[in-house]
Formats: sequence, C-alpha cells, structure tokens
Amino acid sequence: MKRIFRIGEDRHELLVLPHRSGRILRIGANEHVARLASLGACEYRVELDGVAHRAWIVVRGDTIHVHLGGRSWTLETIDELAETSARGGGASDTAEAPMPGTVVRVQVEAGDAVKRGQTLVVIESMKMETAVVAWRDGIVAAVHRPLGATFDRKAPLVSLEPEPAA
Repeated sequence: MKRIFRIGEDRHELLVLPHRSGRILRIGANEHVARLASLGACEYRVELDGVAHRAWIVVRGDTIHVHLGGRSWTLETIDELAETSARGGGASDTAEAPMPGTVVRVQVEAGDAVKRGQTLVVIESMKMETAVVAWRDGIVAAVHRPLGATFDRKAPLVSLEPEPAA
C-alpha cells in the first residue's frame, strides 16, 4: 500500500509491503523492516530494523502526531486524487476517478463556491466509499457524473472553473 505524507514542507512517499517478520517500509531508496504493537492509550512498541522503541501516536483525521525518542513529528496525509488533479494528472481543473465505481453522493452543483478540502462527491468502489474533495478554493464549473452514475478509472467527476491568470 502506498501512502503519501507531508512533514513540514517535505513530501514523503511510503510504500508498505508484507514481510515474514512484520512489514517492509520503503521510503525513497531506503527500506526498513518494521513491526508495531499497541501498548494501549496511544502508546506503541515500534521495532525498526530489529531495534525497539517506545512511541506515542495520535491520529486525528488526516493528521498523525508521533513522539519517539524525545522528538516529535506531525504528518499530514496527502490525498493522491486531489494532488493529481491539482497538478494536472488530467486537466488541472478536473478531479478524475482514481478507480472505477459509482457516485453515491453529490454534494455540490455547478456554480457553487467551494473551499479546499470540501467534499464534492462521494464515490463507491469495491464496497468502499471515498470522498472526492476540492483541491483548491474555487467555483464548481460542472459535475460530470450524477448520483447513481457508474464510471471508469480516470473519468472526470467534478471540474472547477479555471483559476484567473495572475
């Protein structure tokens, strides 16, 4: 499973793979064997490359707070769909479907003003719901799939009006 996090201004891609003695964490070119065991009340035993540490981990929404070895980090989970749409995976003003599915909720309509992080539509794929959120502030130009519509991967879901030139 691939996860993307922001720590401060830095972006990190983390690939988690199964391993006979835990999980392999691949961060860039670095690989580590990791195990995690709950000790209760946000306290964990973290074993990284055979060395055990005690850590405190608190998850609030898309933010993860970690305290380990006298240091603290705040990780923000990056929504890959919003990031891809924002940087132009298709048209930079259009959110595309990350996988085939069905629209189960439409929360905006053309002409609505939206704020970054606001839910635009909710899709369902393989019995799992995913909220498609606004990747920037803007005005909804079009909702491309109505409630109940099915779609393929990369299908346009919602478009925002182009940003005015600066």
